[in-house]
Formats: sequence, structure tokens, C-alpha cells
Amino acid sequence: MSLILVDKNGPEFQKTFERKLPFINLAIQMNGFLKVEKDFFEINNSFAESLIFKKDPEKEYVEGWFILSKYNQVIEEIKSKIKSDPSYVDWVVAKMKQTLGEFKLLSEKSAKIVEDLDKNSQLVKEIANHYYNLSYKSVPAAWSYDILGWSLMEIIEEELRKINMFSEELVVILVSYGLSTIFIEEKKEFLELLSKKEDMNEKIKKHFQKWSFMGMDTPMGKPYDLEFFEKRAEDFLKNKDVEKELLKLTKNRLDELNEFNDKIKLIKDPECLRIIESARKIIKLKNEDRILLHKYIGESIKISDKIREILKIPVDKYSFIGGEEISSYLNDKLTIQEILQKTEDRIKNGFIFRIKNKSLVVENYAKQNDEFIRIVLTGMVASKGKARGAVKIITDPFKQVQKLNAGDILVSVMTTPDFVPLMEKAGAVLTNEGGMLCHAAIISRELGIPAIVGTKKATEILKDGDLVEVDANNGVVKILN
Repeated sequence: MSLILVDKNGPEFQKTFERKLPFINLAIQMNGFLKVEKDFFEINNSFAESLIFKKDPEKEYVEGWFILSKYNQVIEEIKSKIKSDPSYVDWVVAKMKQTLGEFKLLSEKSAKIVEDLDKNSQLVKEIANHYYNLSYKSVPAAWSYDILGWSLMEIIEEELRKINMFSEELVVILVSYGLSTIFIEEKKEFLELLSKKEDMNEKIKKHFQKWSFMGMDTPMGKPYDLEFFEKRAEDFLKNKDVEKELLKLTKNRLDELNEFNDKIKLIKDPECLRIIESARKIIKLKNEDRILLHKYIGESIKISDKIREILKIPVDKYSFIGGEEISSYLNDKLTIQEILQKTEDRIKNGFIFRIKNKSLVVENYAKQNDEFIRIVLTGMVASKGKARGAVKIITDPFKQVQKLNAGDILVSVMTTPDFVPLMEKAGAVLTNEGGMLCHAAIISRELGIPAIVGTKKATEILKDGDLVEVDANNGVVKILN
């Protein structure tokens, strides 16, 4: 579970993510849940009513929060559907894949759409409606991997407790061990090209063309560039035995698969086996289809940029504008000047996007009224093992790629695909956020390095250069110096 904060005068909140601005247009996120998610999941309760986006004027980040009581209502409703309807998960997966296909098609046509807008800016209203409606669909589609995953994990825990078999470690083994992921596929291809010395430069270029999108942690994320792959190849050839790394990759996969097979044999209940199979399907899709969705959304951003350009909205203001405000302008109910005045105020004073009485509200962020009490929680073991090393706090994996040396302890708020090359060098991984099936947990297990996630304050308590011992067998971090 991520960091939990308790409002002195209200409900509990759970922080779900932190993203650096600009974060596309936050209204896409808010309107996506407001307009689409109930139909997407066929539920009565709404995530939209529990979701809050907050921008502190003192930070460059936007934070997303759930009101836990409302979030739990939705999860319980989805869990009930999963239990009562064996086809429900596949039905939602089909919707996810449909959205992926639609965005892929839009991304392939994005250059032509931008060209059409250049020729006739009067098309902006029609194209904006189409683009935003599809963008709204992408939000529950992308988040559904997590939402279904959380729901399935809770059901598995309930089923295992019934037969006195529950442990966090067993759940991880049952739902993720032995799965082939897009991260392992890319690394395997990369190591294989390094093992063959001829035409190295040409092969790295082809690898870059195929896999550059793996650097995108969000649709606005920066893909890997060619220099990144060239440097990665240089580091591997200088510091590691490529053949041994390939054998290690294969061995880890076989070891995990054998351990999964040993554990799954202990489960006799058909219903529990069905839920485990569904969870494994979702985890695999989370590490493949969602990254592809980021890729296609990212490629279609040029349409959003052209709409912004036609509406004469400065790029640094765009993330602070609500979807209703853009719609109101296109329908001659608001002027651009009025919209930009609102954004100036939000940039200066911060803001909160929240759903209130079924409508989107953008409120000023008043620090004195935002009184949260922090609850310190222990970390969760994500990948077992022990390691000692110097702490390196990584906030930008692209700019700080040289900061982390082999064996250092990588400490971050969370990890995303662009962290993988750094994780390959790390002695261990510590994150503030995340659970048993977060990116840091899955990749650390695949790489065979110790990891503790959900530490809540690792980036605050630890400092660069601290010598620490990470005991990921017991979820403990000791500062040695």
C-alpha cells in the first residue's frame, strides 16, 4: 500500500502516484473517470468520486489521491462481479484491448490529422471532441490493470486465508512467478545482440527503433534515445559477462517457473485456481499492453499539441486547464483570456481537481487548510535477499544515469520502465510507494536483486552516500554509517 495520510477533519486518503508536470492535460484524467469508468466496469459506485489531483505551488509534481472509503466501495463491487461472473475479467480485458487498438489507430493517423488541422482549423471542435473522448476512455483502460489486479489480489488473499495458506510471499509466487514480461523480452534481445560482435552498431540501431518506447513511464514520458542504448551496451560489455547474464536470465525464469509449479499444486480449490489464472493474465498485460498504450497515447499527443496551438494556449499553461473549460471555449461560453487567468491563479496558488456532486471542480490549494497527519508504515518485501551499499537517490533516471554505480542502493519514490537500466546495476532497490505487484517489485525479482517497496519515507530519511544494509528477507533497512 502506498503512503496513507489521514485528514484531521475528514476521510482517509491514499496517495496513488506522483508525476512531474507537464502531465498532459489533467482534465483528461479527471473527465476520463467522471464520464467513462462506471460504464467501463459496469459498476454503480465511482472511482471518480474518490479521486483527487493536487498540485502544491512549492512542488513541480502533481499528486493523485483516493478517498479510501469510496475506493473500497468500488473494489468490493468489482470483487463481487469477479466472484459471481467467471467471464467478467475477460470482458474487461476485451475493453482494454479495444481501447489499445483504437489509440494505436489514432496514433497511426495523427500526422494526417495534424495536417488536416493545419489546412482547416475549423475542424478543431470536431477533432478535439474525438481526441478527448478517446483520451477519456484510455484512463479507465490504463488504470484497469491496477484496479483488476488489486481486486484479484484481495480475493486470492481471502481464499488462501480460508485454507490457512496465506502469506505475502506465496501470493507473489502464485500471481507473478514464471511470467514472461516485455522487460525480460527486451533485455534478452539486447544481451543476444551483444553476444554477437559483428554489425554491433547496426543491431543497436534496430534495437533502439524497436524498443525506444520502453523509456516512457507515462504517455508524456521521454522514449530512450540511441545514445542511451549505445551507453548501455558499453556498460554491459565493460562490466558484465554477457553469456553469464543470458544464462542467469534463463535460470531465473526456470527457477521461478519451478517454484510456481510446486506451489500451485498445493491449491486444490477450482475457484481459487480460476482467480489465480486471471491475476496472472492481468499482471502480464500490465507489463505489456499498458506500456504500449503509453506509446500510442504519446504518439498521438501531437494532435493535442496542435489543438493547444490553434487555441493559442501556452504549453506551460495547458496542464492547468479543465476539460469543461476547453469545451466552454469551443462553444463560445468562455474566452481564452478568462481561461488563462484561471491558470495563472492555479500556478501561483496551486489547485485541487476533485469530483463534487458529479461535476469537476478546480479549487485553489490552500496549504493551511490541507492538514494531513502522516502515518509511518513499514516496508514490504518485494524481492528477497541482502545487500550493502551506498545510497543513491534517483529522481530522474535519464539525467542521473551516471550517478548510480554498480552495487549502489537505488532509492526512489517509485520505479517505472525508464529505471530498468539503473536497476540492472543496483545492489538493491528501495521505494517510497508500491506493493507486491508494482513495477519495482516485479523487475527486482526478475533481476534477482533485493527490494523493499512501500517504505513511505525512504527518499526523505536516507541521504546520498549513506552506507546501508538492505535486509529484504525481513523488510528492514539499517543505516550503517
